[in-house]
Amino acid sequence: MDKNEVATLRQAREGVFKLIFEYSFSRTLNERTREMMAAVLPEEGRPYLLGTTDEVVAHYDEMVSLIMTYVKGYSSPERLNRTDLAIMVYACYELVYRRDIPVAVVIKEAVELAKTYGGDKSSRFVNGVLGAVAKAQG
Repeated sequence: MDKNEVATLRQAREGVFKLIFEYSFSRTLNERTREMMAAVLPEEGRPYLLGTTDEVVAHYDEMVSLIMTYVKGYSSPERLNRTDLAIMVYACYELVYRRDIPVAVVIKEAVELAKTYGGDKSSRFVNGVLGAVAKAQG
């Protein structure tokens, strides 16, 4: 992959995270937001954004349950930071269903999102949970 392709994929991943974050509040995909996110992406990033968002939404509850298996000290997903949860839901989807993406890449991208959008301890928390999920996935 060249630099432009990497940058486009990173931008698409950020868009998926934002759409999943928004989805976590209403449990519906906002088509207007989705169209706006796709419109600002280079053409080659749009299928990833749209297809991945649909897939993550389809597996949202499953991914939340998986995350809760590895989170210590939280009785329900509602107690988790919403940003951290959205990042982990998206990353867990990739860990479970996108075996074509290396585990290290999934975790690194999720940690970077947590550093950008999460709290002070988000990146360590996200890294720990995703590391446990990845280890269990084999």
